[in-house]
Amino acid sequence: IGKIGWNGLHPYTRGCLIRLQEEVGHKLIINSGKRTEQYQATLREEYKRQGKSRGTFVEGKGWNYGVAFNSWHLSGQALDIRWETIPNRQKFIDAAYRNGFVWHKIYTNFIHIETRMKT
Repeated sequence: IGKIGWNGLHPYTRGCLIRLQEEVGHKLIINSGKRTEQYQATLREEYKRQGKSRGTFVEGKGWNYGVAFNSWHLSGQALDIRWETIPNRQKFIDAAYRNGFVWHKIYTNFIHIETRMKT
């Protein structure tokens, strides 16, 4: 996930990830952790250029193109983990919740999980 993605993780989220990986018993491939506003904007522009769905219109900000303006990635409390490292999806989701994650969304190639701690 790179230096910013790892170092910028909220300490609680990092601890949850370490416990989750220990329970799963093998390495996880993480596409994304902590993100900057600049990186979010870059993703938005990339998805716009690719002609992806405009996503949701946000008053005062415009279309998000599927990249949230208020993403939990910005506070280091979200992770995107590639499915190829997860043999049993439901067991992984259950383990994520046991280890402190409180929300998830399933995508084609990865799962997005969040801790959502108030900062």
